[in-house]
Amino acid sequence: MLGAGQDGNGRTLTDDLVKRTFWLLHGHQPSESEFDELKASVAELSPEAGARWLQPESTLRVLSRMRPKVEALREIERQREAIRSARDKEVVE
Repeated sequence: MLGAGQDGNGRTLTDDLVKRTFWLLHGHQPSESEFDELKASVAELSPEAGARWLQPESTLRVLSRMRPKVEALREIERQREAIRSARDKEVVE
């Protein structure tokens, strides 16, 4: 028997939204630990967001408002990764 909001694979709509949000923020699918960490960090918002957030129209509105911010955050993350990579090369050399 499926739990509330679960699909045949045991995933919930919340799980899918957490994964999509992670992808928008970081540009890649989360590892299991990254997913668990993000899901735990937003768990306290779940009752408050509830049905408002989970309606497709609401979700699309939020994502469209977030998109410009996400692009800026992705650029910051790319710059940080370049700095980390350069530091790692210096340490190895």
